[in-house]
Amino acid sequence: MPEGRELTKDELQQILQLGKVDVGNDTLFSRTDKLRVDKTHLTLVISSGGSGAAAIKEAIATAKQKLEDDFAVYMKFIMIDSASRELDALAKSLGRKQLQILNLSTDGAQGRMNAKPRPDFYRKFVPGNYDTTKLNKDGAGRDRLTGKIKFYDDAAEGNYNDVVFRGMISSLFADGGDRSAHKDKSVDIMILAGLSGGNGSGTFEELAAHARYACEQQGVSTRVFGYLFLPDTVEEFEKSDPTAQKMLYTNGYAALKELESYMSIPFEPERKEYFYSRDGVTEIECSATKPLFNYPVLISGGYNESKSMMAESILNLAVESDGAFNQDSFYSNSIVT
Repeated sequence: MPEGRELTKDELQQILQLGKVDVGNDTLFSRTDKLRVDKTHLTLVISSGGSGAAAIKEAIATAKQKLEDDFAVYMKFIMIDSASRELDALAKSLGRKQLQILNLSTDGAQGRMNAKPRPDFYRKFVPGNYDTTKLNKDGAGRDRLTGKIKFYDDAAEGNYNDVVFRGMISSLFADGGDRSAHKDKSVDIMILAGLSGGNGSGTFEELAAHARYACEQQGVSTRVFGYLFLPDTVEEFEKSDPTAQKMLYTNGYAALKELESYMSIPFEPERKEYFYSRDGVTEIECSATKPLFNYPVLISGGYNESKSMMAESILNLAVESDGAFNQDSFYSNSIVT
């Protein structure tokens, strides 16, 4: 420190910040520059269910705060749910500029799913004694099967929900679509879902498989990430209801068992599983070369910190990086060079 005189403001800042600490000169917390999106690839963020909706809302808010304005060209967001009132409220608060919304709840679902007129498609996975009164417009009632049924149900404007979902993705790359000029770029698909409810736990696998298929049908290469919230992330909301808490963990266990089964396919090279569509012609392969997820990320912890962790992780993969940052090693349990 110089003797016999007071330090100047610049000298004080230089001493205090050490390249890290915010002292009011656009470093760290007060910095005004925003991060640039990596323009060599695209990011498609898809949410399902209540936890997924909260997560995608957090992701959009974080992107608006931290990324340059052109991020909307390279990042798109799709929200899937069957709780009509919640979807309407979120649509009003977030707007439709960057967010597409698919409401899985449609009129007449209960009648369509009654045992006698029930379409043959559902007979593959819906038991004959399924309680069709669960098919209302207030979500899936923490029932995984109800969430899955709604994903394949009749859509609000004709066709079927799974077909409409794939069409929402395909339209991005069609001539004149938002990403038609970017078909040469790969896409990182991010599935955001809770494993303890009905919609998220019941559809996260379908969304991953159908989203990859929709992109590949447009000639676009993909990687699929699953940001999956474990039951403990929402346990705080059911502290006073032991029955509801039990349902959270029942759903979570079932979802994780299914996930483990699909993720073990690469260890059995000859094994193949398939997802189907209500259109009667689409058959989606899940195999060693077309895994359900390239990287399933299981998120545990408090509700708010889990949402923030997920949003930051998505941005880390969407922005430009300095140096030799390897995205594969970021999600690997061993060093990848």
